[in-house]
Amino acid sequence: MGLVIPRLRLSRPALALALVGVFVGLTGFWIAARIDRARALSGLEADLKERAFSLDVQFMRAAAAVKETGAMLRVTPRLPRESFAALAADLHHDVACLMALEWVPRVSALEREAHEREARREGVEGYEIREGLGPDQGGGSGAGGEDR
Repeated sequence: MGLVIPRLRLSRPALALALVGVFVGLTGFWIAARIDRARALSGLEADLKERAFSLDVQFMRAAAAVKETGAMLRVTPRLPRESFAALAADLHHDVACLMALEWVPRVSALEREAHEREARREGVEGYEIREGLGPDQGGGSGAGGEDR
């Protein structure tokens, strides 16, 4: 004869209690998981709000720097390239999100040849004023026409 395992008989109340215990355990786990998920989303939302605020501050600083620079350039009609390079370097250092600045001086048609010659003499190879933006795009009449 072999080993005899007695049959365990559960009463209906015991079986019901066991099933209720499993149900309560699973429900508790589900609730805990939802709470953890809500906390994680709340933390993520707070982090995103902080980053959005930081980007907003950086953008406002950049816009203010560009506006101040524009005002300064309006009262400085002839800014030499070296001075602009120093200004641009300072702005790039102070405003991290600023990607590019270009030196585009206004030169009258009468000054064009001398201006191009001077720039080439200073080491800007192949420098020439070319036809650019038209009046409807924010530019003057072009290199061949009126003052730019």
